[in-house]
Amino acid sequence: MSGFELKKAAQSAKEPFAISAVAKAKPNGSSACEPGEVLSSRFSSLSLISERGDVGFYRARDLRATEGGGLISLRVFRGHDDSRRLELFRIEGFAAAKLSHRNIVRSGPPEEIQGIHLSTAERREDVETLRNLLDRQGWLELRLALGIVHQIADALDYAHALGVLHLRIHPENILI
Repeated sequence: MSGFELKKAAQSAKEPFAISAVAKAKPNGSSACEPGEVLSSRFSSLSLISERGDVGFYRARDLRATEGGGLISLRVFRGHDDSRRLELFRIEGFAAAKLSHRNIVRSGPPEEIQGIHLSTAERREDVETLRNLLDRQGWLELRLALGIVHQIADALDYAHALGVLHLRIHPENILI
């Protein structure tokens, strides 16, 4: 998944996800803290949104946040044994963090907390994915569809001007 993708809005996942299952333990067998312990020291109310390959997406509250109630999306890399994919995860995270545009979700740079690689992004509960909107309505009025396309094009133009390419534009990654 591209680091600056417009994050997929929460689906019907209401059931809390076990924090200890968020990431694998370090492959070298070190005696580091369990992932759940590490993440729960900074994030609360962790619940699974979706999984794609080596990355899990979670709804959470950042306990260090001072504004907006700390509601975030958490992107956690779970393939600790694949250094190539980890490097891609980090590159995508840094690309996302440098983007600041009204039509692109704000993201923080990638972080590592005791061997767990993650990045954060802003999250708002008053949005839905374009996929959810299409599923609910079946089709869009021309004026609404053109407005959405214009905003997507504006965001892509901004990102491309900074040398960032988005490779997965689809309704699940577009927030309305």
